[in-house]
Amino acid sequence: MKRKMVVVVVLFSLVCFLVGAIGLGLTFAWKPTVSAESNHTDQERAFDSTSIHQLDIYTDIADIIFVPSSSDLITVRLNGTTTDKYKPELITKQEKDKLTVEVRHPKQKGINLSLLQDWISEERDNLLTKLEVEIPDKIYADIKASSDIGSVRIADLEANQLYLSSKTGSVELSHYSGEQLEVQTDIGRVQLSEIKADMNVNSSIGKVSVDMTSVLHPINIQTEIGAVQVTVEEMTPMKVELQTSIGSIRTDLPEMTVDQQDKSNYTASFGSDGPPVKIYTEIGSITVRSR
Repeated sequence: MKRKMVVVVVLFSLVCFLVGAIGLGLTFAWKPTVSAESNHTDQERAFDSTSIHQLDIYTDIADIIFVPSSSDLITVRLNGTTTDKYKPELITKQEKDKLTVEVRHPKQKGINLSLLQDWISEERDNLLTKLEVEIPDKIYADIKASSDIGSVRIADLEANQLYLSSKTGSVELSHYSGEQLEVQTDIGRVQLSEIKADMNVNSSIGKVSVDMTSVLHPINIQTEIGAVQVTVEEMTPMKVELQTSIGSIRTDLPEMTVDQQDKSNYTASFGSDGPPVKIYTEIGSITVRSR
């Protein structure tokens, strides 16, 4: 009975969202837009990385992409096609061993209907810019990368603590080594591969995919609406706990000792003293398999 009520609530919410979106689109369809002349924005700052051990990156509307640096400099570069109306500002500040980088667009009072109108019109391509962060190969203490609207993409990184978040956009991370990984998304998929750190993922709406050679650290994944898939190449000791309220559970791991298995729960282990793999979905299937 509880599951049926949840389904009804979800379907009702989706219907309300679609009705609102259609109404918003029809409202804007009656109001013609005036396209501003597009301009290319290219802003760049460079910092000596020797004394920098913490990075705090934030964008309101921009993709965040980490790329390797061929020098000892940390270079942040904001580029893309924009308009005078939405021209973003690159804000940087270094305090002791921490570098803060922000990308902010002009503030709007109240609900920015103009922004929404342009987003669903021909000017939507002018609203999203790209922030490239070039960083030297070294071990960082703490890195945070957050975007309100935009994806976050990082590869080949070493940091003790790594926090990634996107309110609307995907998060992609590969070949990360550290102590703790935190990922938070409201709407958007999460794709992780070759993570050597304790992993904690929380997603409201979106699929979560994890691809690992082996599980050597704890994995904790929770989604409200979205499937979860974990793929492992080599079997190492682990304890698996899977639970879903609405969705299926599929496992394909050899030589697992199953403690509990039913439609909504699966508990099993391989070897002894292995890290826990805990996955929970409110609505969404769970798949854990070997490659």
